[in-house]
Amino acid sequence: MGGIIDDIVAFVDRGDVPPSVASLVEIVGKLGLRVVAIKLLSWLRFQAKWHNEKPLVLNWNWPWCQDMKKVLEWLGPLRELLEIEGNECNFKPSVSAEERAHYRRVALAGYNPPLRP
Repeated sequence: MGGIIDDIVAFVDRGDVPPSVASLVEIVGKLGLRVVAIKLLSWLRFQAKWHNEKPLVLNWNWPWCQDMKKVLEWLGPLRELLEIEGNECNFKPSVSAEERAHYRRVALAGYNPPLRP
């Protein structure tokens, strides 16, 4: 069930572009995709760790927010999970609480950015 979130975790962790997101490299670039992936995983990880369901706030002046919109427009499996309304990105109402919890756990377990000294 982790599917696309697992692929995004693997992309951030190893830097290899999985086939499921390869087309996005041409649209937002590898760096742009990496930034969107890190923001998305950080948001999911925060939700899991702190039992917080606040949406991911977007500021359209930031390039990564514009790239997030493009990613959701072009990546079907992610578009099925998330939506953007105004300046917020959140799970679609059709995504069950169990699914949301699962995706949060995938991010919490798989995305562990190193601490800076």
